[in-house]
Formats: sequence, C-alpha cells, structure tokens
Amino acid sequence: LILSPLEMVRIQGQNCGKGGLLSASHAVVATAKLGGGSMLDWWNAWTRGMTATMNRETKYCCGQFFLCERLAKAVSGGEEHPGLASQVTGAVLGGIACT
Repeated sequence: LILSPLEMVRIQGQNCGKGGLLSASHAVVATAKLGGGSMLDWWNAWTRGMTATMNRETKYCCGQFFLCERLAKAVSGGEEHPGLASQVTGAVLGGIACT
C-alpha cells in the first residue's frame, strides 16, 4: 500500500529525468498541473502505471510462492508436508530464481 505508489512515482520521475523521490514527486505534480490541475488530472498523474505494477507484483508473488512450494517438496524428497529446513531452502532458492 505504501511502497508501490512511491515506486511508481520514482519510475515516472526516472522517465522524466528526475531520479530522487522528491524531484520525481515534483515532476509528477507538474504533469498534473499541465492537464489543468483538476481532481481527475491529479488522480491520473499519481496512479499512472499502477495497473501494470499491480499485475507485475501479483504474477511475481504467485509465481514465487508456487515455485517455493515445489522446490521445498523437491528438496524434501517429495514429502507431502516438507519440514522447516526444506521450506527455508525452497524459499531461498525460489527468491534467487525470481530475482
């Protein structure tokens, strides 16, 4: 709820040649003012790219959770309920694979 909107502001700032969070925020505000400054312009400026970010994060998390479970079962020798060590190993390997 907090990180994704800030990440989107930062990405939009990088697209505008502004790298830092504050300079990126100013760049996003400037684009909202260019549209006339209405409430809809502000909403569009601050939520630009949010759907793409939500799709990316959902696919990443679901893929990683699925992969971690599969890796944990593989490490444990195919047990239905792998132990903690297998789960941790699966999570570490899944995290490395998805990163």
